[in-house]
Amino acid sequence: MRGSTLVEFALLLPFLFVLTFLVVDLSRAFGFKNLVSQASREGARFAAVTSINAPDSLQTRAARRAQVILGGSYVRCVAAPVTGASDNIQVTVDGRFNWLYPGLIKWIGITGLTNPDTLTATTVMRWER
Repeated sequence: MRGSTLVEFALLLPFLFVLTFLVVDLSRAFGFKNLVSQASREGARFAAVTSINAPDSLQTRAARRAQVILGGSYVRCVAAPVTGASDNIQVTVDGRFNWLYPGLIKWIGITGLTNPDTLTATTVMRWER
């Protein structure tokens, strides 16, 4: 009876570690996805309120906003008018996310995971010319 608590704890400890590491990694991924979404929203808002009609200039300005928010994780930013709707601007931002424990996530059955993984966010806003 004296050692049963220690044995039970030793059996439960690996599962607690796995759960803790998964929560940490998934929380980081959700936080990074939020940053990518924020970068696309800010880029779209910035492009929507400017009076420049050239897609290249809009893309450059939106890419600068994404670079400020994401730093070295920034991959690609595309800003262009939405086809068929001349009053809308669409900004897509890609960010590179590095998993801390990719083997652990694959081990629990999540497939299709790459490291680094690319998270994407797209925002469409009305052009305020």
